[in-house]
Amino acid sequence: EAYHEILHGMGEDSYHNLLHMVKDQCHHKLLHTLGEEKYHEMLHILEEEKKNLIAKELKSKKRYSG
Repeated sequence: EAYHEILHGMGEDSYHNLLHMVKDQCHHKLLHTLGEEKYHEMLHILEEEKKNLIAKELKSKKRYSG
């Protein structure tokens, strides 16, 4: 998964810092740090991750409620 490539490529600390920046809406910081191309890649990957996490949560909720 692209997410793991990023995690592997930048190390866990940097990755989590990026996540915090995204969560805190520090997009200008991110943009400055990553450069425009990487920034857009990152946003795309984070969107995908969010969908995956939500899907996982929904699946586990269904499992418990059933």
